[in-house]
Amino acid sequence: TSDGQTKVVREGDNGVAYAWNMAEQKWDKIGEVVDGPEESNRPLFDGVQYDYVFDVDIGDGMPIRKLPYNRS
Repeated sequence: TSDGQTKVVREGDNGVAYAWNMAEQKWDKIGEVVDGPEESNRPLFDGVQYDYVFDVDIGDGMPIRKLPYNRS
């Protein structure tokens, strides 16, 4: 192992990230993993990539609208 190397370990139903601390020869807990790797095939809306693009029905007889959303 090298200094700063990270590993994700399952603890119960969650993933927890740890980093190797070479000076102290131990794994330091970084925190709980809350998101996975980014996907390159994110949806587009008006030529811009978003995390999600939702279809929104605003009323009878009205066209479906798109609602783009980013997690950040």
